Amino acid sequence: MDPYAEFRARKLASPPSQQHLSSSYARPGMYWTSSSGGTSSQSVASWMESETDFGGSERGTENRSSPRPSSNGNGRMASISETSAPTPPAVPSRSRSKPSTKSEQASPSSPLLTLLLSLPPPTSTTILIGLAFVLPFTLKTLVSLGSFSGKDAPPRYGDFEAQRFWMELTRNEGIEKWYYTGEDWWQLDSNIATNSTLSATSPSTLTTISTRGASPPDLITYMRATVLALESMGWWIPVAWWCWSGRKMRGRTRKSKVVAIASILCWPGLILIDNGHFQYNSFMLGLCLVALACFEHSHDALGAIAFSSCILFKQMGLYWSPAVFAYLLGKCIWLGGERGAMLLVKIGLGTVATFGVMFAPFLTPFPDLPMYVLHRIFPLARGIFEDKVANFWCVSNVVIKWRLFFADASMAKVHEKSILVPMLSPLLALAGKGSKSRNPVKGIRRITSGSLMGDDDSVWETSVLLLNVATFSIFPLLIKDGQTLQYCVLALLWNHLIGYNPTRVRNASVRYAGYVIYGFILLHHVLEASVLAPAKFPDIYAVTNAILSFGVFAASWLAGLYELAWQLVMMTGTGLELRTGQVRSHTKAR
Repeated sequence: MDPYAEFRARKLASPPSQQHLSSSYARPGMYWTSSSGGTSSQSVASWMESETDFGGSERGTENRSSPRPSSNGNGRMASISETSAPTPPAVPSRSRSKPSTKSEQASPSSPLLTLLLSLPPPTSTTILIGLAFVLPFTLKTLVSLGSFSGKDAPPRYGDFEAQRFWMELTRNEGIEKWYYTGEDWWQLDSNIATNSTLSATSPSTLTTISTRGASPPDLITYMRATVLALESMGWWIPVAWWCWSGRKMRGRTRKSKVVAIASILCWPGLILIDNGHFQYNSFMLGLCLVALACFEHSHDALGAIAFSSCILFKQMGLYWSPAVFAYLLGKCIWLGGERGAMLLVKIGLGTVATFGVMFAPFLTPFPDLPMYVLHRIFPLARGIFEDKVANFWCVSNVVIKWRLFFADASMAKVHEKSILVPMLSPLLALAGKGSKSRNPVKGIRRITSGSLMGDDDSVWETSVLLLNVATFSIFPLLIKDGQTLQYCVLALLWNHLIGYNPTRVRNASVRYAGYVIYGFILLHHVLEASVLAPAKFPDIYAVTNAILSFGVFAASWLAGLYELAWQLVMMTGTGLELRTGQVRSHTKAR
């Protein structure tokens, strides 16, 4: 008689929640689950990579009630591999009952999904995707009617005037004068692709020197329209494709995909910066998303071209470049031989050709003009303390006055070199796993932002918390722009539409952390609105904002580093491969 028959019968009859592995095998914060492993997202692009439903959206029409056999080492269900050696009854065997999915739980419903479910199902995919664009277009247009950076704020006004002046400059001056003109106003310091785009779209009637500092209605309408036009082509379409056809969205209903698209495009942080303050960041994010999509589908050369275009459009894209470089180099190394060498050649040719095409007009006179262009694109002489932002240097400057030790230009160089230090370990890890990683997007995101542990619900709740903190971090800038009302309305509306309620967060740690963080944010806003900053500390509210925001971001990054280190230790030491929300055990061949 099988001594373990009774034990297996009890396990098969037990509820799904009791069929998980013993918590004694798991590290703190790790959830043992057979549902799809969740990932964290600390930015809009990384949120789209999450496997969670948006606001409790529904899955596909698969039969959830029927049992499903446990998969093998290549499957998606967590399991303990059976061996020929006898095992004690304390170690659970493979379960044949499928644990309840997130869709079966009583998660909060998104009002967006509720509205869509009340509508008759249209047969056209184009109509559904069009519905996903209606809400973000409406919100972005309404925000565009408000104030902007530098409005009626002489002597130099703000980013709105800078962008307008660069349109005037790139249209009316020769290309060799672009980076030399405007020293008394807004000297050009944006990337070449941005300038080429502005030059091609600017009408001569709205780019004359008489409009400096002015903001007539026709100029405002045109400038706002350029932002909407660029992001609709370069950001909305990649987001729609990612949510509709990406690997992470397979198995979802069409209406839940509409909710995902609308939720991403309506994130307040990006709307307030691009359509309020006035920037073109969405187009850059779209190019980066195209690159990540190419990497995920093994079109690495095309991805390198798309990412090079992202950097050429705006130098902020360099933020992801170390992780992208490490992943591509790691893949070439792991492929090895002729395949690895050929991939390296393709990536190199694509990158060099992309940069070559854009920099070709600025190569003569050599080397003066190309060196000056680089000097303007990377204005290190301005230093890193141009404003109070949520980074290490601004926060630590409260205690350590860095200007006493470094000049502004030197400080920028120190920052430039030190930024790779906290990324070195995960960069090496990503380079070492390049071609073996099933999800390069996850690896790149983990290095540049961080990753938190947990099941799908906790990851979704943590992601929303981090996105809300990101929106809060730009509040000092929004006050200068006169967008306090837009900030409050969009933040509350977005959280309501996606079905997020911080008091109903299921993960206790995330819920209590949210209480502390949201309590501080609320107290901060109340004090800032009712109590004037003391004359001795005029920037106290901007500094406290930066301290809280940086603290949250740093904690997220440290959690991601801890998870990555744990995975590497377990994979190399015990043969257990741990992923976020899923565990696989591989038994060595005897």
